[in-house]
Amino acid sequence: MSTEYSTSKGTRMLGRKRSAIGYDPASHDVFHGPVGSGKTGLARTYMEEGDVHVDGIATWVIDPFLALAECKDDVDRYVRTPDDIDELLASLLAETFSRAESLAGLGVLKFRIGDKQHNLPLISVTIADTDHVLRGGRARRAVEQTMRMSRRAGIKFRLIVPDLSIASFGCSEVIRSSVLNGNVLECERATA
Repeated sequence: MSTEYSTSKGTRMLGRKRSAIGYDPASHDVFHGPVGSGKTGLARTYMEEGDVHVDGIATWVIDPFLALAECKDDVDRYVRTPDDIDELLASLLAETFSRAESLAGLGVLKFRIGDKQHNLPLISVTIADTDHVLRGGRARRAVEQTMRMSRRAGIKFRLIVPDLSIASFGCSEVIRSSVLNGNVLECERATA
């Protein structure tokens, strides 16, 4: 699957899905590519078209270097400072445990958006500059613990990284393997 789009500067960028399987909106996303390849712009498009204006989805953004600042008024939660990032991730982890316990009590085996049995929104968390955010041990541990229960608790991550090396995921194999089992989109500069 390829997606082409134009930036405000008229530069064409290309985002390419690594496999022939279609895009799963409930799975984790990872956008990777070199600087200037359009990964943040493509992730923003996916976030705006797939999360922000969809009922049943709460959109949270972690943006340490203001790459997604123009979206801050359109999302449910937006943070950028280290203290605010740690606080948001701690609250996400607490919410994950609460949801997992509640859903288990209801007998819900698989989270579905819009399910009247639980009436919970999917929480979609976009992390710009993921490699920088996950350098902190507290943030990495919170994301790891959340990812272990994320699918059954209705939590989705959208990570923006320079490459697929383990260093881009805070040296965490838990995070890396979790997102690589989702939607992997490679971004590169267009050749034409």
